[in-house]
Amino acid sequence: MGTSVKIVLRKKRKNNETYPLAIRITKDRKTSFIYTGQYIHEKDWDCDNERVKKSHPNSTRLNHYLLAKKVEANNQSLELEATQPDVTVKAVKRKSNLVRMVPFLPRLTFFWNACARIKNTTSYKQKSHELNTSKNS
Repeated sequence: MGTSVKIVLRKKRKNNETYPLAIRITKDRKTSFIYTGQYIHEKDWDCDNERVKKSHPNSTRLNHYLLAKKVEANNQSLELEATQPDVTVKAVKRKSNLVRMVPFLPRLTFFWNACARIKNTTSYKQKSHELNTSKNS
C-alpha cells in the first residue's frame, strides 16, 4: 500500500494565535508529523487545497516552500518503498532530510558538562575518559 503525504495545519495553537504547519505522512493507517517551523493564522489556511491563502503576506513564498518540502518527503517515501516494500512511517520520517537530527556527541558533551557543573564528580570522572576517547576516534 502507498504512502500518503499531505500538508496540514495542526491545531496546537501558540500564544500569538498562530498554528504550526506540518507534513503528515500516513502509511498503513499510521501517521507521523514533520513540523516545518512555519506558523500561520487559521484564517490564512486553505485545508482543501493544502495551501496558504493570498490573505497571508508571504503566501507565494510559503506555498513554494511547503510544496518543495512535500515533494521531498514524497520522493523519499517512493525511494524507500522501491527498495523495501515493508517500510514504516518512522523510516520515511528518518530518511527525509526534513527532520533535524542532533548528533550524539554534542548531546553527550552537554550531559557531561552538566554533571561537572552540579559537582557530580563521580559520574563525570568515570565518563570523561570515554568522552575523550570518542572525540579522538
